Amino acid sequence: MRTEDSSFRPSTLFRLLAFLLLLLAGLILFACVGFDFHRLVDLVKATNPLVFAGLMSLLPLIGFPIAAFYLYAGSAFPWWQAWLLCSLSLAVNIALAYPIARHLLREPLSHILSRYQKGLPTLTAMNQVRVAFLVRSVPGIPFFLQNYLLPLLDIRFGPYFLISWSIQSVFAAGMAAVPHLVDRAGWVPAIIVVLILILLGIFRRFYVPAKA
Repeated sequence: MRTEDSSFRPSTLFRLLAFLLLLLAGLILFACVGFDFHRLVDLVKATNPLVFAGLMSLLPLIGFPIAAFYLYAGSAFPWWQAWLLCSLSLAVNIALAYPIARHLLREPLSHILSRYQKGLPTLTAMNQVRVAFLVRSVPGIPFFLQNYLLPLLDIRFGPYFLISWSIQSVFAAGMAAVPHLVDRAGWVPAIIVVLILILLGIFRRFYVPAKA
């Protein structure tokens, strides 16, 4: 029997609108105080590629938002270089997260779950691929939690790495292109693209019917 998805609430839309209003207010404040955006752009473009790659490889392991690196790379480097740096950094980050989850987190988590007569699920080879693809492609779970969740589900390194790296590389290519779109066509097309992505995420999250 199909049940109505009750996860959508008016408060969710209100929170999203409040966030957008706060973001707009922040931009207006920067404009009013005479913030020098051009100087900031010059500092960003002076970023050392090796320093950027090192930070992107390590900081997301402790929860730093990966999307910030995608956008920063697109602002600091030519698109092809930004995508290459992001892809290489993703490979290192994703590979490092696997042993951390398997050897440092799995045993303590299993011990905690055993107190509640629970355990980590065991997936078949096909389900490992499906779960890895689902977790990586559907918005909602933060990137660093994805990195740790998949190894904790006992997904083999091969599917974990290949699916994670390929999907995130595609995301990196798209988001790194946004700053270049702004430079060439102005803010309006970029804002439209971002709004479309937000609306698609909302639609998928709240309006796709739940399975029976």
